[in-house]
Amino acid sequence: MFNTRKNTLKPWILVILMIGVTLSAVACGGNEPEVTLATGTPAPTKPAATPTPVDTDNAAAHLATADTYFADGEYAKAIIELEAAIELEPDNVKAYTSLALAYFKNGDNENSVAAWTDVIKLDPDEAAPYYERGISYFNLKNYEQAIDDLTQAIDLDATNADAYRVRGKSYAFLENYRQAAPDFTQAINLDPTSDEAYFNRAVSLTKTGSTQDDLAAIIADYGMVLQISENPDLRAQAQQTLETFLQNSNDPALRQQASDALQGKVSAADDVTEPGSEPALMDIDINRPPGHSIGFENSLQPGESHRFLFLASPGDTIGASISSSSNLLIGIQNAQTGQILDVVSSNDNSLLVTIPENALYHVVIEDAGGQGGHYVAAFEASPAVSFALNPNYFIIGRLPEGGLLHYTYTAPGGTTLQGNVIPHPDTPVDLVVKIRALESQEVLLESNASGPGKNERFTFNVPAGDTGLQTFIMSIEDVDGKSGAYILAVADDAPVGVAPAVSPESVVQAVFDAANSGDFASLQALCDPQGKNDGDTQMICGLASNEGNQGEFVQVFAAGKVSGKATISADGAEAEVPFLFGPDGDREETMKLINRGGQWYLFSF
Repeated sequence: MFNTRKNTLKPWILVILMIGVTLSAVACGGNEPEVTLATGTPAPTKPAATPTPVDTDNAAAHLATADTYFADGEYAKAIIELEAAIELEPDNVKAYTSLALAYFKNGDNENSVAAWTDVIKLDPDEAAPYYERGISYFNLKNYEQAIDDLTQAIDLDATNADAYRVRGKSYAFLENYRQAAPDFTQAINLDPTSDEAYFNRAVSLTKTGSTQDDLAAIIADYGMVLQISENPDLRAQAQQTLETFLQNSNDPALRQQASDALQGKVSAADDVTEPGSEPALMDIDINRPPGHSIGFENSLQPGESHRFLFLASPGDTIGASISSSSNLLIGIQNAQTGQILDVVSSNDNSLLVTIPENALYHVVIEDAGGQGGHYVAAFEASPAVSFALNPNYFIIGRLPEGGLLHYTYTAPGGTTLQGNVIPHPDTPVDLVVKIRALESQEVLLESNASGPGKNERFTFNVPAGDTGLQTFIMSIEDVDGKSGAYILAVADDAPVGVAPAVSPESVVQAVFDAANSGDFASLQALCDPQGKNDGDTQMICGLASNEGNQGEFVQVFAAGKVSGKATISADGAEAEVPFLFGPDGDREETMKLINRGGQWYLFSF
């Protein structure tokens, strides 16, 4: 099995990003302009001498004079005329409305709040006064009152994008980011040109998000800021954050997305209703036959291949298809013997294979044109097939009645596996997750605390006593044996304080240990998960199912040992380990290893 590493940002990088976007959120906060008339909120101004209102007992004359002063930007003089009009006509809604706007334009948010309160008393069913008073409360940093007023405004008029945007900012300044993000999303839905809504949604997701989808949404939002914003501060902060993603993520898909965003090639993220929210379940066809479905996007570098490991038995079926503008291939291959069961080109018909024997297999996606390229792939498998867990995609499972679905997980000691199984609302099954040791089948974790129809979240700590790679079986079933559909999402973390998780020397030593113990199954996880290793190392990794080569392997490697320290390349991507092997353990050779996401794998010798 190949080790699944968490292909997201390193935790300390996320901390740096949070610090940066905290400052960005504050910079984007500040005073909110009144939308109807204002483009900014100027500082209060006072006339040199208090003017005398127009000498008239006609409220309409005072209002007309106030309009003239307002148009000339003489808001203090307009206020005096409007107060005179109100004294003559205390129930004049227009006079109070103009007074509230004049106070606001003059930078006096406190008196603006008071005037809007009078407007609301006279006309409580209009949305605009609640919205405008909410803006003034926001500028006074009274965020709770702002939220109350903006909520009332939204209840009366759900089409005001700015009401959602400012309410989202109010939640954000109260550090309630989980409620802020949906408001920014709704603001974007109503006004796709709102650069600040994109920016502050990214801020909120950074504060609370952790999944692969959260990171992709953050990148997309910052990319949209670069595309549509004319605000130099927003653009600079978005660009800096994207560059940090690009430099520090070890996930190729995220790196490609960040690079595209910096070049203006990113589109808006899908709806984000809550940071860390689960994928939409309603699109799952619960009437399909039991089994597994996987769909995802990724990119191949020129000459590269991607491999996805699964265990299957005779009669099991596995299907796959791939869509790409590049010349790619997708096929099913025996992981031990290298036998190709079937292969099709991208955009060709899907392949469907019936498994001939008990073995480990790979779904292989390969660059056939030498140019690499982006692709969308989908797998479909019958219930008995066991996929190796991978944090880069979600698995849709459809439980057979009275049965279960299972997966494999391989990782070094000390790794933490986190997962979430989300039942489909139309099949509210009561799920139980069990993780067993591969050899003994001892149950190491049983998670069943959620109840019918509820998410089953679980955390499994790989025993730290063994520093080598360990393989486990994870099963998902309904407590009462009912059929049902779910989504499974997982992530794993490397042991704290270990870099890399397994040293190059220990990977090579595992070869000699297997030759002495006869534990050929432990060799399965040692080869490059991308399949770029040479034939000699592939032969070693495939010995579990190739009994014909096991005797020769023991003869050649049982007396071997690591003979020196690893030499690691400057970029940390490759290593060379000297070792001795042969019947007498006296032949010198060098094993080359490759680093994939912090884990070393055999590459060639």
